[in-house]
Amino acid sequence: MEKNQNGSVLPDVDLARFNRLVPLSDRGAKAFAEFAGSVAKKLTAALPDGESLPNKYRIGFYLQDRPDSSPARICSCQYRLDSADLSGNDFVVMFNREKLAAVESEDELAFILGHELSHLMWQHGNERVRALSANEEAACDLNAVQMLFKAGYDPAVVSAMDQNAPLTDEWRIRKEARRQALNGFFDFRQPKLLDQTPWQEARYKKWQTDFKRPLPNMPENEEVILMCENLQKVYNSGGSEDFQQMLKDCVNAKGSENGSRFFLRLTAAVMAKFPPIDKEKKEGGDYRVRLRHPINVLGNVLPAVAAMSGKKLFPPEACAKIQSYFKENPDYYRTMKIFWDKVLPSSHMSEMTGCRRQGR
Repeated sequence: MEKNQNGSVLPDVDLARFNRLVPLSDRGAKAFAEFAGSVAKKLTAALPDGESLPNKYRIGFYLQDRPDSSPARICSCQYRLDSADLSGNDFVVMFNREKLAAVESEDELAFILGHELSHLMWQHGNERVRALSANEEAACDLNAVQMLFKAGYDPAVVSAMDQNAPLTDEWRIRKEARRQALNGFFDFRQPKLLDQTPWQEARYKKWQTDFKRPLPNMPENEEVILMCENLQKVYNSGGSEDFQQMLKDCVNAKGSENGSRFFLRLTAAVMAKFPPIDKEKKEGGDYRVRLRHPINVLGNVLPAVAAMSGKKLFPPEACAKIQSYFKENPDYYRTMKIFWDKVLPSSHMSEMTGCRRQGR
């Protein structure tokens, strides 16, 4: 369990379950988490005791690198599958590090954070927040404005933030609701400039640094063993995107013939090493772990292998193992049939004895 600067316990966070979180071991990320926690404390200090979020839930604050237009998102640690489901008691507020570069004041950051915390209040049935608007986003905006005002921040910054808002119907509704709410406030103060230097250099550390890369002229069987070890790391901890890119680069460097042969031998080795994928799916378990199953990970590389032009090589022993695996895992085969039929021999998986054929 992590602890924040006040000594309160933070939720356990598996970095592999959340896309591109900067770990708190990063000095900049830790500084930001502590700062965001202090802002959250200010925002919630004036809430009634029954609404005191820090006393009711465990909330962690993280920087995140992601290609997204949203400045921040809140997510349940227990129910990560559906980002809109804020059930449970442990939550993570994830701030888009790139979008934070446009935030000029602590007041603006407080509004962004207040909006995310308001989603938690809305989802957990807070009648006061729900009474602000029938639209969840608008209600969270209005509640955030109220939180800013009561915490001593300047709600007027919301008007400036609205200037670059997209001209959609939803944003028009939210913008008008904000405007009307702001007209009810007075005694605005000047916003305090935000010093971003402590955390602006924080970076998501790519998982690929943990992977072993094939050496030049390494025998193919040793490459297969090495890649299986890498896939075990993916299965245990995550990093599938970086592994997939590394594998694609490896296959492309080999060319169509050697690349297809290597991919099929690797697939056969993985099928023998890891649990049957259909069985794992039927038994339920953690959805995120199933996404990291090596057969799923290889399946995401499969389309690139299928698209390679030129001859492809079909090692008979590997093809026989793959055929047997598909018979035991027909659900997986059906979902990926269109790609596997391009990579494997065209005998509908019944006669896998050929060693070569022209690529499709």
